[in-house]
Amino acid sequence: MLKTDKVFDPEKIDFAEKMAELSDHDLLIALRKRNNYHPRAAKAAINEGIKRGTIKSETDLEKEEFKPIPFKRSGFFVRAESRKQAKGILSSLILILYVFSLIPFLYGGVDIAAGYYLMAAKGAILGAITLYFAYRTSKTEKPADAIKLVIASTLTALYSIYHFWSELDKLGYMEILVIVVIFALVLFTSFNIWQITRRLRSI
Repeated sequence: MLKTDKVFDPEKIDFAEKMAELSDHDLLIALRKRNNYHPRAAKAAINEGIKRGTIKSETDLEKEEFKPIPFKRSGFFVRAESRKQAKGILSSLILILYVFSLIPFLYGGVDIAAGYYLMAAKGAILGAITLYFAYRTSKTEKPADAIKLVIASTLTALYSIYHFWSELDKLGYMEILVIVVIFALVLFTSFNIWQITRRLRSI
């Protein structure tokens, strides 16, 4: 089968040749999974289908036997079925980290009022770095920038958890739950941003 879930440069791929190498069965699957492929790969699959007589024209793709196969979701990661959907998911996830990165600034205001200027500065730096890489990733959509965002947001989450923890008189079940939820949400969001940027390279 044609693999499109890996990072590659679509400009260096001869999709027509790749489609020509597929068996009739695999070509049929490729036609049904056309919405998951890079536009050039989808077009090559359609052209090969017409060439072999699998379909007479693109109109045949509306038939039940060529109904698109949804992209499978797997465990921890959010999966997109098209480039448009992937971009929409990426924007939503980035927005979550934009909001999250403001937490250190809020804590910073409290720290300044209490005279803890160094702690406030550390929080502001971490928040600013997370904001920067969230913005950069939203613009470049590159996995390399997304990895930096994962690191920055994780450090910011650890700082926020430490700050929250230091304000507590004792650590109860509810406090532990809050800490776990914060850390899990940040990891889930940042790793999915990285996964979506990788997905955008293949569709």
